[in-house]
Amino acid sequence: MAIQKTQAILLAKKEIRQTSCIVSFYTKDFGKIKGLIKGVRGKQAVFGLYLQEFSVYDIVYYEKKHRDIHTISECDFKQAFRALNSSFERRLWAYYALELTDRLTPLEDKNAKVYELLLDTLNSLNTGQYVDKAIIAFQIKFLEYQGYMPQLESCVNCGGKLPQDARFSVRLGGLLCAKCFSADIQSFGATQGAVFSMKKLVQTQFSDMPRISIGEKLRDEIAILLDRFILYQTGEHLKTKRFIQNVIASEAPACR
Repeated sequence: MAIQKTQAILLAKKEIRQTSCIVSFYTKDFGKIKGLIKGVRGKQAVFGLYLQEFSVYDIVYYEKKHRDIHTISECDFKQAFRALNSSFERRLWAYYALELTDRLTPLEDKNAKVYELLLDTLNSLNTGQYVDKAIIAFQIKFLEYQGYMPQLESCVNCGGKLPQDARFSVRLGGLLCAKCFSADIQSFGATQGAVFSMKKLVQTQFSDMPRISIGEKLRDEIAILLDRFILYQTGEHLKTKRFIQNVIASEAPACR
């Protein structure tokens, strides 16, 4: 039974028994892990209120070979993104980033880029800077780092050159040229501006995000494209995404 130590971002927790939780962490050195952590609830809680969302911890766990759930023996608070509590919208998007990571990452598959991406995204949402671009950038970079990135450089069906305004196939995972539109009758339009912006965001560091200009219309187009593609990959709506959509719908002015 190996003892491992690493930094970790809390993705999700599920209360069990009277004092324990099953937790999902995305770690810097081992990717996503799940673990049993005791003493986090009740009057005698060892970790008390420190086991909270949008936080980074130094954890120590006993790695159980051929088991999905390890035993976490130490969980020391390191950093919190507390300003998220002051904004309902930014808090929801932070939950979305954590849920998507938890849903589409396999256990114990190290990916340092995903860990740093989560930190950058939470920091951006925490400060309230370029929130819309931050979420789109998170989605695109996450897909790229996890090997889900749709094909945007050439036709996904024949490999040929793309027209100025191609069509996007969720099922095939990329853009279609004019002669291949029939390969997926459910494909939909993707403008050259949206495709260029997505490719640009993949290459742009979060620190350089303020320099990227994406108009509201393009952001909306990219958001729809990514939502449909991610839905296809997950097989069902993420709970946080569905909630966000319901909130947006309830706040929209009634049609006259």
